[in-house]
Amino acid sequence: MHGPIAAFESYLLGAFRFGGRATRSEYWWPNTVVFALMGVAAFADLKTVATSLSLAGRPALNPLTYWSPIMMILTFVPSLSSMARRLHDSGRSAWWILVQWIPLVGPIVLLGMLTMPSRPEINEWGPPRDPWRGGPNRLDAQGRRAGKSRHVASPLDSYAVLLQRNAERSADETARRKQEVHDYFMRNISRSGTP
Repeated sequence: MHGPIAAFESYLLGAFRFGGRATRSEYWWPNTVVFALMGVAAFADLKTVATSLSLAGRPALNPLTYWSPIMMILTFVPSLSSMARRLHDSGRSAWWILVQWIPLVGPIVLLGMLTMPSRPEINEWGPPRDPWRGGPNRLDAQGRRAGKSRHVASPLDSYAVLLQRNAERSADETARRKQEVHDYFMRNISRSGTP
């Protein structure tokens, strides 16, 4: 399970990445917040329309006066790509997004597919996403169970480097830090899992 910070990191950094997989928490944390912000934006738009109707007798025509269209434009592609990755994680093609256009039944079917659990096996979109590296479900690149590691990787590990930025480092320490950052990038940013 991904926490909210890691889920938002995946949402923002994977905004234009339609391949790969996303766990339920990677999908639902950011999209629930986006849905709530859309509700707040819709309320603000209704208040803007009510105010402009009472003052001018007609609604404001400037599209930048309203928050909902701006929110939709900013979140459309990241939400679509996270939905595609979520469907991949449950073993379905991203083309299932189009099912929402079937009246009445389509959105319910899509919602059901988005809540399905992750498939534990490797599928055509890659190995399962396991945020707790070294856990019992970890698979290596060939799909075999990997052994437990001594350290559980965390998104906050990369910030430890920033805290030590003024300390003198040896050449070995610099090389080790570069390898650590490279491994973190390959594990958590590129999602390929192989350094």
